[in-house]
Amino acid sequence: MFREEIAQPLGADFHIGLPASQDARVAELIAPPPGQGLDANLDALNEIQKNWIVNPLFSVDDSKTRGWRGAELGASNGQGNGRSIALVHTILANGGVANGKRFMSEAGCRKALELQMEGTDLILSTPLRIGLGFGLTSDLMPFLGKSTMFWGGYGGSIAIIDMENRMSFGYAMNKMAGTTTGDLRALGLFMAALQALG
Repeated sequence: MFREEIAQPLGADFHIGLPASQDARVAELIAPPPGQGLDANLDALNEIQKNWIVNPLFSVDDSKTRGWRGAELGASNGQGNGRSIALVHTILANGGVANGKRFMSEAGCRKALELQMEGTDLILSTPLRIGLGFGLTSDLMPFLGKSTMFWGGYGGSIAIIDMENRMSFGYAMNKMAGTTTGDLRALGLFMAALQALG
């Protein structure tokens, strides 16, 4: 469904369930440094965090298998590059329109900015403000504007959508950091992009 309704009409090289014909194009993930992975401090985690991490425990080696690459696991194995992450999110950044095609209404896009939860996330153990599917400006991302949202992935990848500036930003890496909310490599690039807008 994602492929037919979003990726193909946009020309986005992003996959949720990668075809075997594309395996040779996938960069090999490099695990976070020793002691920095999600499972580094299991004894210090609460039961909800442990359940999230070990149910099942993800190994970087899993990402090298055909089964993992081909699985349609939208929350954990979207596969693409920074350009494709940004392109998919242009729909939200531009009020529902991308490449001259309307995918959503502007009102539908703005729904993602409506606060759904505010407080300490029990898994990430950090104060968060959550809209529909995305994080909103908070102590974690204080530099984001009121019309900006984000979400990160394990290792440091991140998507940022700025509706006010009609800008989307994507970052993907193969050398993983021990984070699930983006990291300084990506955030530095995003801040430079904002400065370039003036």
